[in-house]
Amino acid sequence: MRVIAGKVGGLRLKVVPGSSTRPTTDRIKESLFAMLGDRVLQADVLDLFAGTGALSIEALSRGAKSALMVEKSPQAIQTIRHNVAHTKLDQHVAVWRADAFRTLQRLIKQQRKFHLIFVDPPYNAALVQRVFQHDCAGLLQKKGFIVVEHANKEEINTPAKNLSLYRQTSYGDTIMSIFVRT
Repeated sequence: MRVIAGKVGGLRLKVVPGSSTRPTTDRIKESLFAMLGDRVLQADVLDLFAGTGALSIEALSRGAKSALMVEKSPQAIQTIRHNVAHTKLDQHVAVWRADAFRTLQRLIKQQRKFHLIFVDPPYNAALVQRVFQHDCAGLLQKKGFIVVEHANKEEINTPAKNLSLYRQTSYGDTIMSIFVRT
């Protein structure tokens, strides 16, 4: 697994040992960031279920301003910290070892805003729908995006009245659903 493009493009990233995480493939990352294009520039990013931190690191490499990576696994947190230090992007990153749902509640109370939210939970655990039960659209800047990576068998309902499906692309067993705040 590597950073595809940008200022640290080509650097290899460490993966979390074992099978507890499912890193986003380079092919899917490349396609996703081609779809997002310039929307990544100067973006504030929230990465829920951050895993290795690869999606946020890719965004930062391509010009995002900051990233808040949220992960509850201690092994994944160690991997994220290693990857952030290895890419020398640590001045732009906050890493929280926390539950994604408690973090959502906390950020909503603080009235934080992001341009881009990545949601990449374990597949087929109904966690995406739980994320959308919170007012995650309220965390988005106007025209901000929520990018959801999920199993092709996991159906994602239109999450909220102020979010609409922007694009959905299938990659074998994986679907990338992108919602935009209207």
